[in-house]
Amino acid sequence: MSFLATSDLHIGMKFKNYSENVSKVLQEARFKALENMVNIANDRGCSLFLIAGDLFESASDTNKNT
Repeated sequence: MSFLATSDLHIGMKFKNYSENVSKVLQEARFKALENMVNIANDRGCSLFLIAGDLFESASDTNKNT
């Protein structure tokens, strides 16, 4: 059995200390990182993909377009 584990992705984090352009790039990078991890888990035939900790920054961040 193999598994991939990650934690505390905090998708939706606003990165308020950065410019708007940089903040958007960093926010998108979190989605891309998750997509890459899912692809790696699938490519390696992982039996389990564990996300420990916070997947989203807040409950209102469950929609990428917010």
